[in-house]
This record gives sequence, C-alpha cells and structure tokens, in this order.
Amino acid sequence: MKILQLVTSRKSRGAEISAFLLSQELVNLGHEVSWIGLYSVNPSEELFLRDSENIDLGGDPNKKIDLKLVRSLRKVIRASYPDIIQANGSDTWKYAVLALIGNKKPKLVYRNISIMSHWVGNRSWIKFIYQLLAKRVDYFCSVGEVANQDIRGLLNLPKDKCGVIRRGIPIESVESNTGRIFLESTFGIRLDDFVLVQVGRLSPEKNFEFSIRLIKELRNDYPNLKLIIVGEGPERPKLEQLVFDLGIQDSVLFLGYQKSYLSKILAGSDLMILPSLVEGVPGVVMEAMINRVPVVAFDVGGVPELVKSGETGWCVPSNDSQAFIHAIQEVISLDNDSKQKILDQAHHLVTIHYSLPQVTLQFEQFYKSLLDKN
Repeated sequence: MKILQLVTSRKSRGAEISAFLLSQELVNLGHEVSWIGLYSVNPSEELFLRDSENIDLGGDPNKKIDLKLVRSLRKVIRASYPDIIQANGSDTWKYAVLALIGNKKPKLVYRNISIMSHWVGNRSWIKFIYQLLAKRVDYFCSVGEVANQDIRGLLNLPKDKCGVIRRGIPIESVESNTGRIFLESTFGIRLDDFVLVQVGRLSPEKNFEFSIRLIKELRNDYPNLKLIIVGEGPERPKLEQLVFDLGIQDSVLFLGYQKSYLSKILAGSDLMILPSLVEGVPGVVMEAMINRVPVVAFDVGGVPELVKSGETGWCVPSNDSQAFIHAIQEVISLDNDSKQKILDQAHHLVTIHYSLPQVTLQFEQFYKSLLDKN
C-alpha cells in the first residue's frame, strides 16, 4: 500500500511520535510511506523516517487557511497517488480535506489522539466547520474509548465511521540502575533524591505550574524531592520565573527536549506525574509503565484507560491537589512488594494491549478493509 502520513510538523512530540513509530513499522512491513509535515521543523527535533520520502511543506502556522500550503499538499498527493492518507491531529485533517477537493480516490483517515471537544469549547461555528470537514473523512480512528465517544458526539458521526485502534509503543525498557546512573552523571541527581518526572510540551494544558507549586508544598516534608521537567514550549520562561519566585531552584530541573534519552530519564526516576488538564491516551505514561515507573495522574480524557487506581497506578480526580499529594505520599511510603505488584500489572497491560507490532498489524488490516469498501 501507498500511505501518506500527514503530521503538523515532523518533530518529536506526542501525536507525531505515535505516527512516526507506526509509519516506521509500516515501512518495515514493506509498505510505501510518505512522511509529510505541514510546517517546518527544527533539525534538532526532526523525526526522520528511514527508506521513505520526508517532506516539510513549509506552511504558515499563523494563518487560518494557508492557500499556498493547500496547493503544495495537493501537488504531493497527485505526485505520490496514495491509497491512504492518515491525518494525525490538529490542522492536518483540515488541510487534507481542502487538498482533496475534487479527488475521491485516496481514503482519508483522521487519527484522533485527544479530546476534541476540549479544544472546540463553546465555539459553535468551529463545530459546524468540523462537521462539514468530516464529510470527506472516511474514518475517524481514536486512540481510546473516551476520545472516540467524544469525537462521535461532537461531530455527530455514524457508528460505522469511527472506532478505536490503540496507540502502540516499542516494548523496550531500561534498567532502573542504568537510568539512575545516567541522571546522576548527567544532571547531578543524588542517590538519595526522590525524583518526580513530568514530560510534555510546556503549554497551559499540561499544567506544569501545578507540579511546581506541588514541589514547594511537599519539600518541607521531603527535602530530597526533585522535579525533572522534560520538554520545551511557550510557557518555559514563565515557569522558570515561578521556580525562582518560590525559591526552589535546587528542587526543579528543566531538561528541555530529550528525545534520545527519555527512556533513561524515565527509568532513573522514582515517579511520573501527569496533572494534565486534557489528554487522550498518553504515550509517555505507557513508556513509564514499560520502564516500571509508578504513575500518579489526574483522571482526564483517556488516562483512566491506562492508569487504574490500585491496579496500574494512582488516578485521582482532576484538579484535586490534596488527592494528588496523598497519592504521591502513598507511593513514597508504599512497601516494595505492594509497589512491585502495581508496576508488574501496569507493565503487563501495556505489553498485552499497546505493543507497537500488534497495533501496526491492526492498522494494516484496517487500511485493507477500508480500501475494500469501494
């Protein structure tokens, strides 16, 4: 099959990483995949797909509709003549639909990785536009049940036009000792530090401010507590200023992008926290589980599909800071046998249901079934 994977930009972040991993597995299975980004990417953040066409269309992300970008994408589609176009999050399906005007041949799939109603909000005109765009999409494929029900209700989709294929990740782990040595030698973490890690784009919906204030509140009782923040984004200056204002510079580390070393950072940490305000089914939680790192998270979006309290982690009501603190305290004080049981169950969940090879085969069969519907 010829498959065009369309992403916002070919950079190392949530939706793009998921689409990239899927694409590389599809290439390994012998399919021809074009890896296309709407907007330019910094070379240091680039996800480069082996044995494939890698293209940045160079669109302007500040324009509501970039007509030059539409023409560029239309040209790429005509040149590659794909069987399947998969639009992965954000602006991709808008531009895919516009570029396909008058072209009925490629099947268009939208990969829904988040809770769309959160982003649409009360803007009825946006909802109306999305419902119009949805008419050209052949299938809406969500990462989890919550995301699927959300988009189905928002866009008034028939049941046979939407469904779930879980996101997949490589089932590869790093020994905790290896990760800890890396943190000690690279970032100065001490052996007796209790390390919390949060990973994501430094943007409001990831709620990093909550995490920083959490450290301020907890460190009187746990002076060896450290928070490692992995990621970049527009809120970094504001967050760094908050750390300075709270006087906790020695307890919070900003590591920026760490694409090559994320598994080591996770494995060397004692706890992952996820206080996000909105999430689909977060891949970084799966990575923590594969590396047997405990997870404390708010119960937003599809997070409870992964983090089940008392079974695979600690999932607490959204924005309940005291419940979040209590969960962290429980992780710190929990005996090794009880903690290990939860970590093993989390590892098993991801291994059985979210392995990349298994999910890729599901996509391959899905694409074939979609092409058979003529």
